[in-house]
Amino acid sequence: MEKGLKSIAETARELNVTTAQLRYWDKQELITSIKESSGRYFHESEFEKIIRIRDLFEEARKAGIKRTYDDIRRELMAENMLMEKEENETLTQQEKVLSVAFERVLQEQGFDQAFQLIAGELNKIVTTNQQLQSEVNELKRSMNQMTLRLDAPKEEEKQLRAELDQTNQTLKEVAAALEAREKEEASGKKTYEEETKKAQETLETYKKEQEEMKKKLEEMTKKEEEREARLKEEENQRQQAEEALKKAQEEQEEKQAKKGFFAKLFGG
Repeated sequence: MEKGLKSIAETARELNVTTAQLRYWDKQELITSIKESSGRYFHESEFEKIIRIRDLFEEARKAGIKRTYDDIRRELMAENMLMEKEENETLTQQEKVLSVAFERVLQEQGFDQAFQLIAGELNKIVTTNQQLQSEVNELKRSMNQMTLRLDAPKEEEKQLRAELDQTNQTLKEVAAALEAREKEEASGKKTYEEETKKAQETLETYKKEQEEMKKKLEEMTKKEEEREARLKEEENQRQQAEEALKKAQEEQEEKQAKKGFFAKLFGG
């Protein structure tokens, strides 16, 4: 088994959450699990995110606020972008310090000491670039999830319309049966009063169900309008995320170019 993996039970016990919570958060694509034949596992790299999700829900509960999974997803995305900005600012500051230190060492101690210093700083830049790449990948994954939600079919509305069509068909069949019994009674055959009464009751029941279905469809239409408004907001967030991703990639390319410059300068 890959190093750093823990079972869902171990993860729940260690992070003070339930296995049901972990499964549902995984289903909502807030966290990522690894599914094996022996069960579901989580990598330790997901622990920080799990703790943050747990704390966000706990804070909302204590404050008496209802927080949805979309709220949590936006919160995590915003925090990832903030972390990336802080890391980039830190990296820029490190580059300034490196430039000053390089000048000072050249003046005071010569070329060999300067080379050692630059080699150490290059290693730091490589590490920072790896962290930045990890953040970029996470941002891409969040954007892909957002795109999937934007393209998701309206399954609930389709299902409700199908149920309404089925109800209409049943109403037609009951009405036809009732009409047939009325014709039999008119032709002098034995009436079936009890069956006719049941058919009428069934007809009334289906009429009520049809009215309820129509109300549900209206509610669903209203929810769909709200959903479209929410998706529009998420689309705006996705565009902002794309801009942040583009900026992060440009900064990463700039740092790679600097790394290549130092490598050529000192034969690395």
